[in-house]
This record gives sequence, C-alpha cells and structure tokens, in this order.
Amino acid sequence: MYVSYEWVTTDRYSAEDPKQVEIIHGIERGDALPGLRRYDEVADTARKVGFEVVKEKDLAKPPSKPWWQRLKMGRIAYWRNHILVILLSWIGIAPMGVVDVHEMLFVTADYLARGGKTGIFTPMHMILCRKPESSPSSS
Repeated sequence: MYVSYEWVTTDRYSAEDPKQVEIIHGIERGDALPGLRRYDEVADTARKVGFEVVKEKDLAKPPSKPWWQRLKMGRIAYWRNHILVILLSWIGIAPMGVVDVHEMLFVTADYLARGGKTGIFTPMHMILCRKPESSPSSS
C-alpha cells in the first residue's frame, strides 16, 4: 500500500481566470513549488507507474473545518509581529534577512487562505494506492 497527501488545484480552479492564476502562482512561489498539479492528474500519474488507485479523497472538504482559517492573520497581529522581528534584527538577535522572510511568509499565508476560501486549492488531497500483485511466471 502507498498513501500520498498532495497539494493540488481542485475542480473549481480555472486557468482562464487571472485572479485564480495569481493565487495559485502565489502559493507556488511562496512555497517553492515547481507547479501544482490538478487533482485529477494524481491518480493518472499513479496508474501510469503501475499502481492501482484504491481511494482518493479531499480531506479538506466538510465535515473538516476550513484549514485556511488558521492562516488568516489580522493586520494588527501582523504589524505587531513585524515590528518585533525588525527590532530583533536591528539589535542583532535575529539573523539578517529575517524581516524579508517574515514578509514573504505573511504574503504566502494570504495566498494559501485565498486559495482555500475560494476552493481552488487544497493541501489535503489524499490518494491510497496498491501495487498490483504480479502473477507467477510460468517456467
């Protein structure tokens, strides 16, 4: 048995919608992903390499609570944290570049939340596969 947990675009994603494309590209860029696959490509790829697909499920769909809500940070909380990061960097406790990383993580979390809220992205596409048993070879 083989189980995989994939980040994918859902059936709601339209590559023709510039706003949706921006969200997906923001997720890919911020999380250093080479390119998100569509949900239906995962099973096709598994079959191409010889697996039998036993089950597929988006574990982010109800009754699961919206995963993306935990990523939403209010502007006040962001600025409070950002000022702290700047201060720690300025006095030399935090390493150089940490301010830029904090900003990048905030922007990426926003793209992830927007992808989840619109339903065009899921980080919880589960696929369960099995390698078919080979038949005994005849001598």
